[in-house]
Amino acid sequence: MVSRINNLSIVKGYNRKDKVLLFIFSLVVGITGYFNPILYKMLIDDVFIKGELNGLYLIASMLVILFVIETVLSLLKQYYFIKNNKLNRVRIKLKIIKCLFGKDIELGLKHDSSKINMSIEEDVDAVSVFMTNYVIDLSVKVIYSLIYFTLLFFVNFKLLLMVLLIIPVNLLISIIMGYQYEKISKELWEVNENKRAFMFEVFQKWKEVKSLCLEEDNFDKFVGYIDKLKILSMKWMVKYILFENTYKTFRSELVDKLFLYFVGGLLIIKGQLTIGSLVQFMAYFSKLISEIDGISMTNTDYYKIKPALERITKIIGSTTTPSCQERKKKLYGDINFKNVSYKYSEELPVVLDGVNIRINACQKVAICAASGRGKTTLVKLLLGVIKPTQGEITVDGINIDRISAVDLHKNISSVMQEHIFFNLSIRENLYLAKMNATEEELICACKKADIMECIENLPEGFDTIIGENGIKLSGGQKQRLAIARVLLTDSPIMIFDEATSSLDSISASKIYKEIIGMSNKTIVIISHRLPDGLLYDKIIKI
Repeated sequence: MVSRINNLSIVKGYNRKDKVLLFIFSLVVGITGYFNPILYKMLIDDVFIKGELNGLYLIASMLVILFVIETVLSLLKQYYFIKNNKLNRVRIKLKIIKCLFGKDIELGLKHDSSKINMSIEEDVDAVSVFMTNYVIDLSVKVIYSLIYFTLLFFVNFKLLLMVLLIIPVNLLISIIMGYQYEKISKELWEVNENKRAFMFEVFQKWKEVKSLCLEEDNFDKFVGYIDKLKILSMKWMVKYILFENTYKTFRSELVDKLFLYFVGGLLIIKGQLTIGSLVQFMAYFSKLISEIDGISMTNTDYYKIKPALERITKIIGSTTTPSCQERKKKLYGDINFKNVSYKYSEELPVVLDGVNIRINACQKVAICAASGRGKTTLVKLLLGVIKPTQGEITVDGINIDRISAVDLHKNISSVMQEHIFFNLSIRENLYLAKMNATEEELICACKKADIMECIENLPEGFDTIIGENGIKLSGGQKQRLAIARVLLTDSPIMIFDEATSSLDSISASKIYKEIIGMSNKTIVIISHRLPDGLLYDKIIKI
């Protein structure tokens, strides 16, 4: 129980006032259940048997009043439940996103994007409903279970002994079913996540799927995921119907009604119990079993959402960026790789082995190497995306591990081989580099990247929507736009990793002449084939 509360406290999001009101209404709604059985007993023993018409009117009026009170309180309870549930969803989602934004790049890459999306949407929805119910609902059910148990003791102790045989079995069944639900929930989520990731990848690479005639193969894979979901859903239904529903029906029809009414009938015949008292006992017993079933269901529900809760707490509770990092608002661009080595995993060979590179501030440097020799790895290391397995990297004499990620990325801009664009206009994609950029700054950056003429020929100009990941642009246009975006940042350090691989040599040379001509910038151009006619301060081969 303590571990459950600790897990839930990580994603807590209650407003204290609403929590108290929800608890009060939940508690008061149950109080009306105390009076109904008493009225039923009076109706049978004092009205029906004795034939008192006035008593019939009085009890009927009281039952109507109780019904109205219970209905109003139930509506208020439902209102605060829905309100808390919606607030919890928003708070947990914001907490996850804020947590992800606060992590460094390396840690963020450990979380699969499709899994994060499912956690933000489906997992949060499941957990928020449970959270709204868990502490309050469980507390109220425990309180009323004790109250009804006490009332049953005073109505008839002998019948209560029969009840004591039922409760442990009920709880045992809920524990067994809970573990079963947890196992199936994990399997269902995993298959659903794989299916969603597969479909996302298929539609993202739709042109390749069509050009390679992979429609049938991908459809067969999709059908395979659906078949797995059918099997797991059937397992879920079989366990639910055969165990939970079958047991509850058996208990309700055979044990609750037949057995207790039989024993109660014997006590009535012997004169030890009145008919009204038996009806009162059964009413209280029904409410007690309802509360116990609720407690059991809460336990089962916990195991159902436990995998989702673990996934959310894994994202929220994982390590964040170290607090010992220094704030360096301005870097000048003195870069030093000292005996740096790196390999992507223990099984794979070393990509970089004892690399030593020194780049002075404001130098224009070219790094040349064949494909697969670790050029892009150098960029990732400098940006802090990955950490060296050996050696250190410094900027202005400070180890980059000690520079905050925010300051590092504000001072180092890069054009990588894979360009990321959003389904927005050209203007909005450029604003990602500088939100307050003027029209003149946009035009200047685009002219240097040799894309201004292309933009002017578009009907909407800068306001042209370029589609998801720039799908409406050619490869060369994407590279030019990515270069313009980096130039717009005006960062003191700029890195261009195969930034013109889709351009002809003349266009590439024209763009790089503009870039190298910028003063007060440390420029690093990385390529397996350097453009002709450029003057570099240093050419490094690895």
